[in-house]
Amino acid sequence: MWHPVWWLETLLAVSRGENAPSVSEVEWPGPETTIARLRELWSEWTVFVGGLTDDDLRSGRLTRFPYTDGRPFADVLGWASMEMTKNLSEMCLLRRLLRDNALS
Repeated sequence: MWHPVWWLETLLAVSRGENAPSVSEVEWPGPETTIARLRELWSEWTVFVGGLTDDDLRSGRLTRFPYTDGRPFADVLGWASMEMTKNLSEMCLLRRLLRDNALS
């Protein structure tokens, strides 16, 4: 799944004050590599978030993606957690459908 790699790379970049990668710069490297890449990106995200202060979380200073309305960065953390949970459940469902289809 290309989408989770894209949004996580984008979220990390813009939250760090870097330029977001263009859609064409983010490639889908294949199933196994994608899982490893998602783990790596989530680990980077966890380290980044771990360095934030309460003021950072209350402030909209770091909020650039997916929201652009200046809401607190804590809202971005909630969105990222929910988005990753949703993406993981979609991946699991797809794996189950593929497995069940192979068995029938």
